[in-house]
Amino acid sequence: MKATLTLLALSCAAAAPPSSTGVRSITLERDCGGCAQSLRITLRSDDSLEWVSPGHERMGTQEQRFSAHLRTGQFHAIASLFIGKNFLALADDYADPTLQDGPWSRLELEREDRSVKQVWRRGEAGPAVLNELEAAVEAVAAEARAADPPRDKP
Repeated sequence: MKATLTLLALSCAAAAPPSSTGVRSITLERDCGGCAQSLRITLRSDDSLEWVSPGHERMGTQEQRFSAHLRTGQFHAIASLFIGKNFLALADDYADPTLQDGPWSRLELEREDRSVKQVWRRGEAGPAVLNELEAAVEAVAAEARAADPPRDKP
């Protein structure tokens, strides 16, 4: 339900004229020691998207890169969500010290002054807002990929 409300809010915000949030790019990266489902999604303030699925030699997969475009204003909506949810005030690392392996994710926000805030976590550690922010990035990226079929990049 919360993810649905977030997507609705993002759709409404995307329709509004953007004003500067001071954010240049937002990246979501996920991986784990033996995952075949690794990804890196980067959203940029020019409403472009790059989606990278890194290859894993032991899994026999090759890196794939796709680019697409967000709907006008969607980046601003996501950036506003990150700012509104106080992403910049979150700790840099959330992990259960007893776990040494398993899935992890990293959210990165680059400001226009090129300063960077990263939040890394193992599994589902950390506040629930991280789930919401990750879901929002994945949702707009999936929508952009569906609307603008991926093109392989050399």
